[in-house]
Amino acid sequence: MPSRRIAFIAALVVVSGAASAATLVHDIFADGDRTNQDIANNSIAIFKARSGTTATSNIGSVEFNPTAAAGADMYWGFFTEPDSPVSLGVGDTLTFKLTVSFTGLAAGNNGLRFGLLDSQGSRQTADLTGGASNASFVGDTGYGLFTQMSSAPTAGNAFNLVERTTTSTSNVFNSAADFTTVGFTGTEVQALSDNQDYVLTYSIFRQSETDTILTAGITGGSLTNYSHSVTDTVTPQTTFDWFGFRIPGSTFATTISFKEIDVTISPIPERSTSAVLAATMLGLMFRRRSRKGSAEKP
Repeated sequence: MPSRRIAFIAALVVVSGAASAATLVHDIFADGDRTNQDIANNSIAIFKARSGTTATSNIGSVEFNPTAAAGADMYWGFFTEPDSPVSLGVGDTLTFKLTVSFTGLAAGNNGLRFGLLDSQGSRQTADLTGGASNASFVGDTGYGLFTQMSSAPTAGNAFNLVERTTTSTSNVFNSAADFTTVGFTGTEVQALSDNQDYVLTYSIFRQSETDTILTAGITGGSLTNYSHSVTDTVTPQTTFDWFGFRIPGSTFATTISFKEIDVTISPIPERSTSAVLAATMLGLMFRRRSRKGSAEKP
């Protein structure tokens, strides 16, 4: 085989290995049951924090109506099996995607607090009644996003990416002071529309032992170039098993519909497969060159 062809195949193996991703769970709510936790069959149970919020399970979505919530509400779910959090090694990326739509989305400073966290083995696996305060949330570590989801947003930073640094409180998203800003963008907040599917994406890339890159973005409708990345160089978090989606109160929207949740991890190639194969091909290339050089000597 010509050396150029061997080199090309070796490079292709490395690239394709690096780009591989494993799906942890991909829930399209096909079972019409928001309380069904069955990760093996791509189903996440979605819980709510307020008894006044109406939750309706449909084939293809779970819909929340918080208009009688009487306070801030949170919706959450666990994307791994119990006591089996995702653990990011150097080179790994965890990506969470949520497809969501609204009706009656409010205008103004309509803040969303979202996060990917680690339950530390203590999971709240039932609805709460009076808000998102529960002892199971104490000690949970992770990263978050503070942003606006508004039909007519006020001026401000569109993406504030944060880390939970005060873990002693039981109401995980109640106080912004429990989170430390990793970085924010000066990008202006863009307006969202009713009856439009949006994809909220949050990824965590462990670039090195000390550096973790956080990227958040929203796509859909008329949104353009709506994302931001920052690097945590202080206290990187590496384990995760649940997400939280916290709205500030009953006027946030008339309905909030979760339509799809996709969670993947992109690992570095294993040495036993793509890396070894690539090294073998490169070795053959150099061996061929060596033999050719020897044959040409007088």
